Amino acid sequence: MIMSHSSVRNSRPTQVAYQPSSKETLTDRKTTRRRNAMYSENSELNNYQNRPSAVGLSPAPTFYPTDEEFKDAIRYIQKITPVAKEFGIVKIVPPSGWKPSFELDMDKFTFRARRQDLRMMDLGFRESAAYDERVYRYFCNKGIELPQIFIIANTTVDLYQIRNSLERLGFSKGAAIPKECWRRVLVSMNLPNTSGAEKEIMTIYSKYIAPFEEYVATLSSDANKYQPLFTKVEDNELPLTDKSSRKQKIEDVSFRRSSRKKSDSVEETTTQKHNGGMNAARKKRAKTCESCQRKIDFSVECLGKESYCKDCILTPHVFGFEMGDVYTLSEFEKKCDNFKTEYFSKFDTQTLISDELVEAEYWKLVKSKEEAYEVEYGADLSTMDKGSAFPHWRKTPKNPYSRDPWNLNVLASSNGSLLRYVENAVSGITSPWLYIGMCFSTFCWHVEDNYTYSANYQHSGETKLWYGIPGNDASKFEEAAHEIAPDLSSSQPDLLYQLAAMANPKELTKRGVKVYYVDQTPNDFVVTFPKCFHGGINLGFNINEAVNFAPKNWLLDGYSLEGALKYQSILKPAVLSHDRLIYKLATKNTDVVAYEELLPCLREAITREQSERSFIRKQYHLNEALVREPLKTDEQWQCVYCNAYSYFSKIVCPCTSLVACTKHMEKLCDCKIEKKTLQIRIRDTELLNLLNLKLPKLS
Repeated sequence: MIMSHSSVRNSRPTQVAYQPSSKETLTDRKTTRRRNAMYSENSELNNYQNRPSAVGLSPAPTFYPTDEEFKDAIRYIQKITPVAKEFGIVKIVPPSGWKPSFELDMDKFTFRARRQDLRMMDLGFRESAAYDERVYRYFCNKGIELPQIFIIANTTVDLYQIRNSLERLGFSKGAAIPKECWRRVLVSMNLPNTSGAEKEIMTIYSKYIAPFEEYVATLSSDANKYQPLFTKVEDNELPLTDKSSRKQKIEDVSFRRSSRKKSDSVEETTTQKHNGGMNAARKKRAKTCESCQRKIDFSVECLGKESYCKDCILTPHVFGFEMGDVYTLSEFEKKCDNFKTEYFSKFDTQTLISDELVEAEYWKLVKSKEEAYEVEYGADLSTMDKGSAFPHWRKTPKNPYSRDPWNLNVLASSNGSLLRYVENAVSGITSPWLYIGMCFSTFCWHVEDNYTYSANYQHSGETKLWYGIPGNDASKFEEAAHEIAPDLSSSQPDLLYQLAAMANPKELTKRGVKVYYVDQTPNDFVVTFPKCFHGGINLGFNINEAVNFAPKNWLLDGYSLEGALKYQSILKPAVLSHDRLIYKLATKNTDVVAYEELLPCLREAITREQSERSFIRKQYHLNEALVREPLKTDEQWQCVYCNAYSYFSKIVCPCTSLVACTKHMEKLCDCKIEKKTLQIRIRDTELLNLLNLKLPKLS
C-alpha cells in the first residue's frame, strides 16, 4: 500500500481494531488480561515473563511497592534508584485498589494534534532528507527542477546515499573518481554491479551532487566540514527536467515532496534564463528566501520562482511537526481504532495483533520506501490550560486522591522534591502535561529538562512502549547518533534535545549502547532517571500524563550542574537556574538538603562565579553595579548567546534590553567596552560568607 501524506490525512480507515464484548471496552479487556497475568502483591521487584521485544531488547524491571512503601512517592523512588538507574527507566505498579478517578470529559475535552510522518521520525532518513533539501534549494536558484526520484538498476536511491558511499571510500577534496571505482560504490550501496548501473550512478553524481558540493565548498569557511567530492560540472551540462517526464511515486526522499512550490512551466524558466533584460528585472523584483524570508543577495543567481539564500542552502532544515486537526477525546479514540484496524486488516484474521507485531510494523514503516504513513499525536498539552486527568485539590478537595503523593499535580512540589523551590510554575516541569496517543505515534528520543526525573502515568488506553538508555550510556548514545547522522549532528548540536528524531534501538545496541524497554498499560507509572535518554511508540489509543520532579540526589550527585553546563554548551535554554536553586537552598531554612550536604555544590558554584568575575575585572575593567531587581522575565537574566541563566552576575549595555553572561560579553552588542556594565546581584562578600571564608584581595 502506497499512501501519500494527503491521502493518509483525509481518508482514514473506518473499522474497529477488534471488537470486545458489548459490556467491555478494548481498554478494559487488555488491562484485565495483563494485570491478572502480571500482578504479584508481595514482590517488590517481579521478573515476570515479558513479551519478546521486536528489536531484541531486554526489559527494564517492574517494581511492586507495598501499601506502606507507596505512601511516600519520593522516598520510594529514592529507595529503588540504586537498582533502577542502571536501566534508565522502570515501571512501578501501584498496590491493588489504587485507582484515581479520571477527571476529563471524553466528549468535551478538546485538543489539537500534531502530524507525524513516520519516515521522518528516523534519524538516518532525516539526514538524507536534509541533504536532499539543500540540493533542491541550490538547483531552485538555478531554475532547474530535480527529478522526483532517482533510480539506479530499478532501485530507488537518494543523493545522500551516493555522497556517503563516496566519502566512506575516501573520495573527497575534488579528486576525480576513477571509472573502475564506481563499481566499488555500487557494491557498497548493495546495488547490481553492472555497466548500466555504473552509467546511471555516474550520471546522477555528475549532474546533481558534484555541482552542489562544489558550490557549498565556495560558501563555507569550514573547509574540513564541506569539501567538494568531484570536479565541477558546467551549468550548461544540466538539462531542464520536464515535470511530466517524472515518474509519479509517493515515496519522497525529502521534506520537499509535500510542500515545495513548482515552477509553472519549463518555457517560463527558459525564457527567464535567456532574457537579455534579466538582470534589470531581477533588481526590480523583491526577492526573499522561501525558507527564512530574508532578502536574497542578488549576486546569487536566482532564476526560479522559488529562491533560497546562501545560509539556507548551507544549513540543513530544522525539522518541526505540523499542527493537525482538533478532536475531542472520543473522536480521536474512534479515529485511532479505525486507523489501527484498517492497517492490520492486511494480516490473516487469525493473527493476534500483539504488541510485538505492532512494534515490528512500526520499524518497518519508518524504513519503508513503498509505504508513507502519517499519524497524529496529542503531545505537550498543558494541564494549566486544559486541566489534569487526576483529581485536583482546588476542584475536588474531598477526593482522597487529590492530595495523594502519586498524583502528578502533587509530586513535583512535594516535600521531597527540590522543584518546590522553583518560584514560578513551569508548564510540563512543575505542572503536568497530557499526551494523547494513537497507533504508531511517536515520542522521540530525548532527555528530561535539566536532567531531572520524570514520572508518567497511564490513565487509559493501549500500551505505550518505552525505550530507555541509562544515564551512564548517554555519551555513547550521542556518539552513536553522530555516526548515524553526522551532518545533522554537526550542524545542530541540540539535535537529540529537540524531541524530533528516532533511531532504531538495534542500530544503537550494535554500537554498544545499552537500551531497555518497558510496556506501560493503564494504572502503571513509568519513571525515568537523570540523564536517561528515552523515547517510544504508542501502540494504540491511550491517555497519559507526565511531570518532572527532583529528589535531593539529583542535585547532590551532580546532575543539576551537569545538565546546566550541557545545555549551555549546545546553546539550549534551561528551564531553571542551577545557581539560583543553590543560593536559595543555602539561604533558606529547608528540611530537604542539610547545609553539610549542600556545601560541595555551593563551593563549586561560588568558585566558578568568582573565577568568571575575576577574569572580567582583570581583562576589561568594566563599570560595576549592584542590582537586585526582581526577575520577572527570562530576558532579564538569560544570555543572548548561550541561553544560560546568569543569576549571580551579567553584562548589560544601554543599547539593548538583552543581557550576556560573563563568558559571552562580545556577543551582546557591538558597542565599545566602556559602555558595558557588569551587574552584580550578590556581592563577593555575601557569596564567600556562605562558605565562612574571607574575601581575598583582588589584584
